[in-house]
Amino acid sequence: MRQIRSARALVALTCLLAGCAGGSGVDDGVRVIEAAEVGGLFFLDSSRGWVVGSERKTRNLFIAATENGGGSWARTRIENKSRGFPALTGIAFRDPSHGWAFGSHALAISTRDGGKTWDKEKAPGDVRTFRYREGTGSLVLGPPGYSGRDGFFTFQNDDVDGGRLREKAVPNDINMFPHDVQIVDPQTLWGFGDGALYRSTDGGDSWGTIRIDEAYSGPSTIGDGVRAAFFLSVTTGFIVVGDRLLATTDAAGTRKALGRLGAGGFVHSRIFFFDETRGVALGSTRAAGTILTTADGGRTWSKAVDLGSGEWSNLFVLDNTHAWVAGVVNGNVVVRPFAPQ
Repeated sequence: MRQIRSARALVALTCLLAGCAGGSGVDDGVRVIEAAEVGGLFFLDSSRGWVVGSERKTRNLFIAATENGGGSWARTRIENKSRGFPALTGIAFRDPSHGWAFGSHALAISTRDGGKTWDKEKAPGDVRTFRYREGTGSLVLGPPGYSGRDGFFTFQNDDVDGGRLREKAVPNDINMFPHDVQIVDPQTLWGFGDGALYRSTDGGDSWGTIRIDEAYSGPSTIGDGVRAAFFLSVTTGFIVVGDRLLATTDAAGTRKALGRLGAGGFVHSRIFFFDETRGVALGSTRAAGTILTTADGGRTWSKAVDLGSGEWSNLFVLDNTHAWVAGVVNGNVVVRPFAPQ
């Protein structure tokens, strides 16, 4: 047991070794922590990665790190000293030393020594999702609503002073309730919510809203809803509505239906495309998961990996040979690697 060495110390930490390769008993996956929920997954390269979440019984938080591609994990437990039940929802590192983790209750912590110590920061709101790519980070702010701020908070490495984010305006639009965000490049970001896409072409300073009519079952009633989206550029991308896949080449002004993803009963919560033809999708129910791949632009899909039982919620694709999924199997957080192509 040791204290974080910082005047802004957050918690006491305990590091434990978790889940050696082959010892988890989970179909090629590695058990990271028992009796827990997973919040976010991130890999800096093919070896170094992190997963965050919370313990079910104690409501303590955890950060787990691997240096061998997920073969084993070193876990840092973060004691919950608040009255509520905060949850870590995302983590990312900009290099091997500097990283951030965000969550609900405006929770934010940062490290400058590769995760050996963590400093308490303050997020600009309750963070539903955190994404980071090549010097640009974006926070999706929203429920549970303690801060009352909804929208996106996008930052560059230059916006970080030590580990603290400099305050900036957050778009507050009563019709903007995003679920996730994708960073295409430093200027182009796409987000999505139940019935809309959101696009920024100025690095997150302003956002436009695009209603997705296919997500509505009536004039104002959300039907299946937008489940996932992935864009290759400012104009070209793919959108999942229910189990239907749509494609666009004009920034979602028009959308072409490509058909259904082909795994009955599965909700496709994550998709990733390498180019206009090759892609990968994570399908899951509350009881099982599957990985699908396409080589014809999403017109047809093949089952690549049967994940088996569990609630699989996170997909991280590094390149066409390195990807990981994370979920909860029999109450335990499990991370499983796979090759997308």
